[in-house]
Amino acid sequence: MQVVTSKRFFKDLQDLEKDTYQSVLEVIEIAENATVLKELPDLKKLSGFKNAYRVKIGKHRIGLLTIENNVVSFERCLKRDKIYKVFP
Repeated sequence: MQVVTSKRFFKDLQDLEKDTYQSVLEVIEIAENATVLKELPDLKKLSGFKNAYRVKIGKHRIGLLTIENNVVSFERCLKRDKIYKVFP
């Protein structure tokens, strides 16, 4: 699968702790090697949105958008109490 990241996603990564940062990098690597989106761990489709998903990593969430077939955009990575206010 092709992975695209937003500028805001990289800014969010700078604020993470080392262990959470490593977990996010593992999710990105899994996404690059995956053939379908469902292979990502702790993936859930957000209700009310056609192409928005989240991946759960402890207290943090990664906001994903599917753009086309086999293209995933990593948009945000924030704590649970903040991400749903800004994503999608």
